[in-house]
Amino acid sequence: MQPTEKEWTRLYEAAIAFKAAKPWNILENGDIFAVKDPNSGLTGYCCIMGAGGELYGMALYLGKNGLDTLLAMFNDEINEDPIFVQHCLMLSFDDREDLHPTEKEMIKKLGLKFRGRGAWPSFRLHQPGYYPWPLEHAHDVSYLAAALEQAIEVASAVSEDPQLLLSNNDLLLHRVATPQPNGALAWHNEWLLPADEDEMESDQSSYVQNELLLAQLKKTAKSSQSVWEIDLFFIPTPVMEQGRPYFPMALAVMDQDSQQIITMHMFQQSEASLVVPQKFIELLQMIKQLPDKLVAPKPEVFPYLSPILDYFSLKCFTHRGPMMLDEFKHSLFAQFGGH
Repeated sequence: MQPTEKEWTRLYEAAIAFKAAKPWNILENGDIFAVKDPNSGLTGYCCIMGAGGELYGMALYLGKNGLDTLLAMFNDEINEDPIFVQHCLMLSFDDREDLHPTEKEMIKKLGLKFRGRGAWPSFRLHQPGYYPWPLEHAHDVSYLAAALEQAIEVASAVSEDPQLLLSNNDLLLHRVATPQPNGALAWHNEWLLPADEDEMESDQSSYVQNELLLAQLKKTAKSSQSVWEIDLFFIPTPVMEQGRPYFPMALAVMDQDSQQIITMHMFQQSEASLVVPQKFIELLQMIKQLPDKLVAPKPEVFPYLSPILDYFSLKCFTHRGPMMLDEFKHSLFAQFGGH
């Protein structure tokens, strides 16, 4: 459902009040607190931006997966650019020329005035595999507005009690709303553990294993001493086919002995669960041999192949250092205009 003008007005008013409150003067980037969406029940985790004096705003990381990604970024455990993996609703204060045309239209429609650099509110949905995009759904607009309003309250409370966000046993401060008889919401604090939640429905197609095909392949594919490097990574140039632009994902496999790429395929991330095992099976059929080892730069690669790896008892390793695939990836990024 598209946001109403009233919902947009509330969001812009919340952003204006948020900037006036300057919560980045009170809260550091690592001061995380949660806001439970009173409509969906989903929990989002707030990260205030601006303490470093560069980007001002707030990101609302959605669900436990969103929080895990945020914590991994804090701990420097993310191999990908955060733009490819984070799932959040974000407010940032940008220059006018950085706004999407729909944002400029909405500001004009609401009769709002902003002047100067870094003064224009921009609201974006960051979703893994997709290019950051202006908010389009009413529930996102309403949820981000509520989170910004509660962030102002939390910052004000921390200014009076600097120890407020400190806790033991991994508990986090949650702002939770209780409906009142008059239809209003009363917000209060609860100290809770981050809960596992399904923050979005998966639209991924799953691979269906063909036992007969695998049995035939087991008979025809010969064992070898070869080592294959394998990786899944995003191409840094967005593609727009229908709707929101997305970053293509690539599967690449290199044989260390020949130093040749033996398969490479690009696809949309939502197709990964289906495409990755299919393309790996096709590779085994073409090569007619099984590698002695598979080496990947990150462990997230192997779950896509787990049934096949188990069937053929293939040995898998994660290598954090330089790999032969790196040069190929760098040349591919250069070809697509990335870094």
